[in-house]
Amino acid sequence: EAVMPPSVSLGEQGVVSLHVKIMRDGSVPDPEPVMLYGSGKEPLDRAAVSSIRASNPFPPLPAQFKGPYIEVRYTYYYNIQPPNQ
Repeated sequence: EAVMPPSVSLGEQGVVSLHVKIMRDGSVPDPEPVMLYGSGKEPLDRAAVSSIRASNPFPPLPAQFKGPYIEVRYTYYYNIQPPNQ
C-alpha cells in the first residue's frame, strides 16, 4: 500500500522520477518501476515506488493499441512546484 511519508506534510522536499513499462493487460513486470533519479530521501523514494506497485495492475491498454507495452515516466514533486511544460 502506498503511503505518503509524514515528513511530506511537514514540508520535506524532493523529486523522484520513475520509468514504468505497462503491458497490454495492464500488468507491470518485475523489476519495474525503475528509478531514473531519486530524491536522496529513502521515505520519499519508497513512497513513489510503492504508488506504482499498489496500482499494479493498471487498466488494460485499449484494444486499438497494437504494441506489446507502453513506457511511461512518472515524476513526483514533493512540496516543489513542477517546472512549466
